Amino acid sequence: MTAENEIIIEPGNPFDFDAEDFGPLLAEIQAATGVPTRAAFRKEEAYGVSLYEVIFVWIPQGVAVAKALQPIIKFARKRFRREKEQHPESPRPRSITILGPDGRPLKSVVIRSSDEEPEDRTEKERADPPRERPR
Repeated sequence: MTAENEIIIEPGNPFDFDAEDFGPLLAEIQAATGVPTRAAFRKEEAYGVSLYEVIFVWIPQGVAVAKALQPIIKFARKRFRREKEQHPESPRPRSITILGPDGRPLKSVVIRSSDEEPEDRTEKERADPPRERPR
């Protein structure tokens, strides 16, 4: 299986997540799309500070964005709720970007609470340069 034929979940900051955090999410996405799904963690290359918890999702040609996005939104809301219970101050918003095979955003949303609708940021993200797909 090549990376071009699978869905890849990649955290923007490898220290925001453990591999185990993604286990149920990977299974849910694979069940929803019928496409093999895995997590990829890049080595941290710089000291990046983000006000967001970032998740990039690579999908191959022909996979419906909504089928991949809905389980990730559910996952992000659950993490948001859990973090808010553990730390009453406002948790960081969650940024989710679905990328196509060319590394360009197909859909980008921000989740600012566990119950509000995601904020669509697709047009803003499309101005960014393409992102290299993990191996």
